[in-house]
Amino acid sequence: MKKKIEIHDEEDQLSKEVPVKEQTKSPVKEQSKTEQAKTEQVRAEQTPLHGVDPKDAKIAELIDHMQHLQAEFENYKKRVDADLVRNCQQANEDIILELITVIDSFELALKTDSHDEFYHGIELIYDQLWSVLEKAGLSRMEVEGQKFDPRLHEALLMEESQEEQGTILEELQAGYFLNGKVLVHAKVKVAKRKANNSEINHDNKADDKRGAPEEKGD
Repeated sequence: MKKKIEIHDEEDQLSKEVPVKEQTKSPVKEQSKTEQAKTEQVRAEQTPLHGVDPKDAKIAELIDHMQHLQAEFENYKKRVDADLVRNCQQANEDIILELITVIDSFELALKTDSHDEFYHGIELIYDQLWSVLEKAGLSRMEVEGQKFDPRLHEALLMEESQEEQGTILEELQAGYFLNGKVLVHAKVKVAKRKANNSEINHDNKADDKRGAPEEKGD
Protein backbone atom coordinates (compact mmCIF):
# COMPACT_ATOMS: atom_id res chain seq x y z
CA MET A 1 0.00 0.00 0.00
CA LYS A 2 2.83 2.32 0.77
CA LYS A 3 4.40 1.77 -2.63
CA LYS A 4 1.15 2.56 -4.38
CA ILE A 5 0.81 5.72 -2.38
CA GLU A 6 4.38 6.76 -3.30
CA ILE A 7 3.72 6.09 -7.00
CA HIS A 8 0.59 8.20 -6.89
CA ASP A 9 2.51 10.96 -5.13
CA GLU A 10 5.20 10.96 -7.87
CA GLU A 11 2.55 11.08 -10.61
CA ASP A 12 0.84 14.00 -8.89
CA GLN A 13 4.17 15.83 -8.63
CA LEU A 14 4.92 15.26 -12.32
CA SER A 15 1.48 16.46 -13.31
CA LYS A 16 2.07 19.63 -11.34
CA GLU A 17 5.49 20.29 -12.91
CA VAL A 18 4.32 19.92 -16.54
CA PRO A 19 2.28 23.16 -16.63
CA VAL A 20 5.29 25.06 -15.27
CA LYS A 21 7.39 23.89 -18.20
CA GLU A 22 4.66 24.81 -20.65
CA GLN A 23 4.47 28.35 -19.22
CA THR A 24 8.22 28.96 -19.74
CA LYS A 25 8.69 31.24 -22.81
CA SER A 26 11.25 30.41 -25.45
CA PRO A 27 13.90 33.15 -26.19
CA VAL A 28 13.57 32.40 -29.92
CA LYS A 29 9.83 33.02 -29.89
CA GLU A 30 10.31 36.27 -27.90
CA GLN A 31 12.83 37.57 -30.46
CA SER A 32 10.56 36.75 -33.37
CA LYS A 33 7.71 38.67 -31.75
CA THR A 34 9.98 41.72 -31.27
CA GLU A 35 11.04 41.64 -34.90
CA GLN A 36 7.44 41.30 -35.99
CA ALA A 37 6.47 44.36 -33.89
CA LYS A 38 9.26 46.40 -35.48
CA THR A 39 8.18 45.34 -38.96
CA GLU A 40 4.61 46.37 -38.25
CA GLN A 41 5.82 49.75 -36.93
CA VAL A 42 7.87 50.38 -40.09
CA ARG A 43 4.90 49.46 -42.23
CA ALA A 44 2.69 51.79 -40.22
CA GLU A 45 5.16 54.64 -40.75
CA GLN A 46 5.33 53.97 -44.48
CA THR A 47 1.55 53.74 -44.82
CA PRO A 48 0.18 57.18 -45.96
CA LEU A 49 -2.21 58.95 -43.64
CA HIS A 50 -5.89 59.29 -44.43
CA GLY A 51 -5.55 56.82 -47.25
CA VAL A 52 -3.42 59.16 -49.48
CA ASP A 53 -1.72 57.34 -52.32
CA PRO A 54 2.11 57.68 -52.24
CA LYS A 55 2.07 58.83 -55.88
CA ASP A 56 -0.37 61.61 -55.08
CA ALA A 57 1.78 62.68 -52.13
CA LYS A 58 4.85 62.80 -54.38
CA ILE A 59 2.98 64.82 -57.01
CA ALA A 60 1.83 67.31 -54.34
CA GLU A 61 5.42 67.62 -53.10
CA LEU A 62 6.72 68.32 -56.62
CA ILE A 63 3.97 70.87 -57.28
CA ASP A 64 4.83 72.68 -54.05
CA HIS A 65 8.52 72.69 -55.02
CA MET A 66 7.72 74.09 -58.47
CA GLN A 67 5.57 76.83 -56.97
CA HIS A 68 8.43 77.88 -54.71
CA LEU A 69 10.80 77.95 -57.69
CA GLN A 70 8.32 80.01 -59.69
CA ALA A 71 7.95 82.55 -56.84
CA GLU A 72 11.72 82.86 -56.51
CA PHE A 73 12.04 83.40 -60.26
CA GLU A 74 9.35 86.10 -60.22
CA ASN A 75 11.19 87.91 -57.40
CA TYR A 76 14.43 87.62 -59.37
CA LYS A 77 12.79 89.15 -62.45
CA LYS A 78 11.48 92.05 -60.37
CA ARG A 79 14.95 92.72 -58.95
CA VAL A 80 16.50 92.63 -62.41
CA ASP A 81 13.85 95.00 -63.80
CA ALA A 82 14.34 97.41 -60.88
CA ASP A 83 18.12 97.36 -61.39
CA LEU A 84 17.65 98.02 -65.09
CA VAL A 85 15.38 101.01 -64.40
CA ARG A 86 17.87 102.44 -61.89
CA ASN A 87 20.76 102.03 -64.31
CA CYS A 88 18.79 103.74 -67.09
CA GLN A 89 17.85 106.60 -64.78
CA GLN A 90 21.47 107.03 -63.70
CA ALA A 91 22.61 107.05 -67.34
CA ASN A 92 19.96 109.67 -68.18
CA GLU A 93 21.06 111.83 -65.24
CA ASP A 94 24.69 111.73 -66.36
CA ILE A 95 23.78 112.72 -69.93
CA ILE A 96 21.40 115.49 -68.84
CA LEU A 97 24.01 116.91 -66.44
CA GLU A 98 26.37 117.25 -69.39
CA LEU A 99 23.65 118.89 -71.50
CA ILE A 100 22.82 121.39 -68.75
CA THR A 101 26.24 122.97 -69.25
CA VAL A 102 25.33 123.36 -72.93
CA ILE A 103 22.02 124.97 -71.91
CA ASP A 104 23.88 127.44 -69.69
CA SER A 105 26.22 128.32 -72.57
CA PHE A 106 23.25 128.92 -74.86
CA GLU A 107 21.66 131.21 -72.27
CA LEU A 108 24.86 133.26 -72.01
CA ALA A 109 24.98 133.56 -75.79
CA LEU A 110 21.37 134.74 -75.89
CA LYS A 111 22.07 137.59 -73.45
CA THR A 112 23.71 139.61 -76.24
CA ASP A 113 22.03 142.77 -77.51
CA SER A 114 22.38 141.74 -81.13
CA HIS A 115 19.22 140.14 -82.51
CA ASP A 116 20.39 139.24 -85.99
CA GLU A 117 19.78 136.01 -87.91
CA PHE A 118 22.61 134.26 -86.09
CA TYR A 119 20.95 135.11 -82.77
CA HIS A 120 17.62 133.71 -83.94
CA GLY A 121 19.36 130.52 -85.10
CA ILE A 122 20.90 130.01 -81.66
CA GLU A 123 17.55 130.74 -80.04
CA LEU A 124 15.85 128.10 -82.23
CA ILE A 125 18.46 125.43 -81.33
CA TYR A 126 18.15 126.35 -77.65
CA ASP A 127 14.35 125.95 -77.75
CA GLN A 128 14.63 122.56 -79.47
CA LEU A 129 17.19 121.30 -76.97
CA TRP A 130 15.15 122.51 -74.02
CA SER A 131 12.03 120.81 -75.40
CA VAL A 132 13.87 117.48 -75.61
CA LEU A 133 15.12 117.81 -72.03
CA GLU A 134 11.66 118.70 -70.75
CA LYS A 135 10.29 115.49 -72.29
CA ALA A 136 13.00 113.61 -70.38
CA GLY A 137 11.67 115.08 -67.10
CA LEU A 138 13.93 118.13 -66.65
CA SER A 139 12.40 121.26 -65.12
CA ARG A 140 13.88 124.54 -63.91
CA MET A 141 13.61 125.87 -60.35
CA GLU A 142 11.82 129.12 -59.66
CA VAL A 143 13.89 130.77 -56.93
CA GLU A 144 13.65 134.55 -56.91
CA GLY A 145 11.55 135.83 -54.03
CA GLN A 146 11.53 132.37 -52.41
CA LYS A 147 12.89 131.58 -48.96
CA PHE A 148 16.35 130.05 -48.93
CA ASP A 149 16.22 126.27 -48.57
CA PRO A 150 19.55 124.42 -48.23
CA ARG A 151 17.94 121.33 -49.74
CA LEU A 152 17.38 123.26 -53.00
CA HIS A 153 19.71 126.24 -52.98
CA GLU A 154 23.37 127.09 -52.52
CA ALA A 155 24.08 130.59 -51.17
CA LEU A 156 27.08 132.18 -52.85
CA LEU A 157 26.46 135.76 -51.70
CA MET A 158 24.64 137.56 -48.90
CA GLU A 159 23.51 141.14 -49.18
CA GLU A 160 21.87 143.58 -46.79
CA SER A 161 18.33 144.25 -47.91
CA GLN A 162 14.98 145.54 -46.84
CA GLU A 163 13.63 142.10 -47.67
CA GLU A 164 13.10 139.55 -44.95
CA GLN A 165 16.27 137.76 -43.95
CA GLY A 166 16.77 134.56 -45.92
CA THR A 167 14.88 135.78 -48.98
CA ILE A 168 16.54 134.96 -52.31
CA LEU A 169 17.38 138.21 -54.08
CA GLU A 170 18.95 136.89 -57.25
CA GLU A 171 19.58 133.66 -59.11
CA LEU A 172 23.27 133.41 -60.00
CA GLN A 173 23.04 130.00 -61.64
CA ALA A 174 19.94 128.00 -62.44
CA GLY A 175 18.88 124.94 -60.48
CA TYR A 176 17.10 121.96 -62.00
CA PHE A 177 14.79 119.10 -61.09
CA LEU A 178 14.77 115.76 -62.87
CA ASN A 179 11.48 113.89 -62.44
CA GLY A 180 10.85 115.75 -59.18
CA LYS A 181 14.32 115.05 -57.78
CA VAL A 182 16.92 117.78 -57.24
CA LEU A 183 19.53 117.39 -59.96
CA VAL A 184 21.37 120.71 -59.66
CA HIS A 185 21.16 123.11 -56.70
CA ALA A 186 20.43 126.71 -57.62
CA LYS A 187 23.24 129.15 -56.78
CA VAL A 188 21.73 132.30 -55.31
CA LYS A 189 22.24 135.61 -53.53
CA VAL A 190 20.41 135.79 -50.20
CA ALA A 191 19.16 138.79 -48.20
CA LYS A 192 20.47 139.44 -44.73
CA ARG A 193 19.05 141.83 -42.16
CA LYS A 194 20.19 145.40 -42.59
CA ALA A 195 21.90 146.73 -39.47
CA ASN A 196 20.31 149.87 -37.92
CA ASN A 197 22.28 152.95 -36.76
CA SER A 198 22.38 151.92 -33.10
CA GLU A 199 23.89 148.58 -34.01
CA ILE A 200 26.43 150.23 -36.29
CA ASN A 201 27.48 152.68 -33.54
CA HIS A 202 27.73 149.85 -31.05
CA ASP A 203 29.93 147.88 -33.42
CA ASN A 204 32.15 150.92 -34.09
CA LYS A 205 32.61 151.57 -30.37
CA ALA A 206 33.54 147.95 -29.86
CA ASP A 207 36.10 148.17 -32.66
CA ASP A 208 37.54 151.38 -31.23
CA LYS A 209 37.82 149.82 -27.81
CA ARG A 210 39.60 146.82 -29.15
CA GLY A 211 41.98 149.00 -31.20
CA ALA A 212 42.82 151.50 -28.36
CA PRO A 213 46.30 151.09 -26.79
CA GLU A 214 46.43 149.98 -23.17
CA GLU A 215 47.54 152.61 -20.60
CA LYS A 216 50.67 151.68 -18.74
CA GLY A 217 50.94 152.43 -15.05
CA ASP A 218 53.71 154.64 -13.63
